[in-house]
Order: sequence, then C-alpha cells, then structure tokens
Amino acid sequence: MADQSSRERFKEWLDRQAQLRPDGSYLIRPVPLTRMVFQVNAATKDRWVSFLLAFRRYGVIAAILSIPISDGQIWAIALSIAALWIAFYGGLYVILRKSPRVPADRWVGPAVVGPPLMFSRRRYLISIVGAVFVAVFFGYFGWYGNNTANGPYQWVYLGLSALMVWCAVRAAINYSRAKPEAHSR
Repeated sequence: MADQSSRERFKEWLDRQAQLRPDGSYLIRPVPLTRMVFQVNAATKDRWVSFLLAFRRYGVIAAILSIPISDGQIWAIALSIAALWIAFYGGLYVILRKSPRVPADRWVGPAVVGPPLMFSRRRYLISIVGAVFVAVFFGYFGWYGNNTANGPYQWVYLGLSALMVWCAVRAAINYSRAKPEAHSR
C-alpha cells in the first residue's frame, strides 16, 4: 500500500463503495450522505469511478484557477462554484441516466467503507504548514482590510482564513492518526 499513488488508493476506495449484488449488478451512492441509491452494471460502475477520478483532478485545478481569474469579484467566484456543481451533477446525470434508482433500504452496511485516503505523516505536515501560511495571509488582508483597497472584502478574507485554520486542524487530527512510516522518526 505504501507504493500506491493517491489516485490508485482513491480508485480502490470507490470500488469498495459499490456494493456487489447477487445478480452481478452493483448498488452505488453517487452522492454520499444522501438516500439516492442506483443499481448499475459493471461498465457503468467503472465509468462512475473514472468520472470521479477525473473530476477530482480537473475540478480542483479549475477551482484554483478560478480564484485569480475572478479578480476578487464575489459574483465571479460564485459563478465558478456554480459551474463546478453543474459539471459534477451533470456528469453524474449523464453516467447514471439509464440506471434505475432503487429504494434506499436496499443499501446494506455503512455509507462509507474506511477512510477515503490515508496519506503519509509528511504530507499531513506539509498540509498543516501550508494551511497556516494561507490562513495568516488571508487573515492579514482581512484584519487590515479597512485601510486598503480590499476593504469591502475583509469578511471574505476572514472567512477564508477561518476555513484554512479549520483545514489545518483537520490535517493535524489526521497527522496524529496516521501511522509513522518505517524510515521516519
């Protein structure tokens, strides 16, 4: 497992999310923590997994690129978030359009089977340092926003700073739960 990439681990986790039925079909929950359950064949399950892997990669890239392109305009950021949501749910609709929706009580077992990804402690440590750095950066602009041209956006910057602090805390929790690697101290 140590030699697997995060993409391969995420693919295995998604494969475990699909529950195999006795007739050879699968039950999937395309959106976790909802009651939507679809019965799909093996080819549709593989397309669902491939779509989520691709959306995970390109959706993050699009989200990161949309922030500097929006030039601090709230409506542009909201528009890019809406476009990502439409792309996600539209992609799920295209993949699952011919799959029957089944009652939620046919879903057996927990909605989540194990953690989606377990990274190394080093990666969590890098995430903690990066999130704290970004939180300080946004916090600076949020705190001193009244004295600069960014005055109207001070609450947005403070909100983003709080979000980064929350991400740092989650990464610290995962850091404490991750198993040390053999070559680490």
